[in-house]
Amino acid sequence: MRWRQSNPRTTCDSVATDAAPPPRVAAVVLAAGMSRRMLGPAKCLLPLGGKPIIRHIVERLIRVSELSSCLVVTGHNRSGVNVALFCDDPPLLNVQLVHNRDYEAGEMLSSVQTGLRAARDSGDAMMIFLGDQPTFGPETVRALIRAWCNATPRPRVILPVYRGKHGHPILLDAAGIDEILALPAGATLKDYTSRYVRQTIDVPVNDATILDDIDTPQDYDRAVRWWRELGKIHDAAGAELQTPAPLSSIKLQEHPPCPS
Repeated sequence: MRWRQSNPRTTCDSVATDAAPPPRVAAVVLAAGMSRRMLGPAKCLLPLGGKPIIRHIVERLIRVSELSSCLVVTGHNRSGVNVALFCDDPPLLNVQLVHNRDYEAGEMLSSVQTGLRAARDSGDAMMIFLGDQPTFGPETVRALIRAWCNATPRPRVILPVYRGKHGHPILLDAAGIDEILALPAGATLKDYTSRYVRQTIDVPVNDATILDDIDTPQDYDRAVRWWRELGKIHDAAGAELQTPAPLSSIKLQEHPPCPS
């Protein structure tokens, strides 16, 4: 997803420095997609370092103390996500699942709306995470939350920026939830964010992985190679992955096998 460039004079460097008491920020993970470009497998359930991608994402989120809660939006292969999070050992606690009934026809916006509707009572802002983006940096999450907490007035949208490009996760102030829920079928979240360009803060981050997600078998092959060559598999104690380069830096063979 590509985001409109917000006001270049409104950046993380310009937010207020006197932080209010920490408000609640809920994580919403989108894991409902059909994975059509993956040619079969649900992207969020593909194995990476011995675990499904969705489990890596949620494990990393629940270790970010600045997040008050974690909600996962399911759709395609709902039961598989449930198994990955709650049936594998150990089961993950303090994670809520909510099902998007319109996942097949509703596109990504319907999952965003499902997640915001379910999380609105548990957060003053919501961070939207992609269910196929396991390499995000926890410090990036903290940087976005700090920028939102310290801004006066608080902005509608916080976007991470790496070398001039917007990526994920994004932070949405709860003040805009009703407006997002009112977006019609066929609209996108960009229809909302484009209305609030002047209430958007860009947060420069040294994290190339905000631009990465896994859409195709080739992307997945890069992710596996990234994990082996540039990553460090974190253990149960929660050591964080280092993310020095984007997945696109991993070169593929001309005809690479797709890992099963």
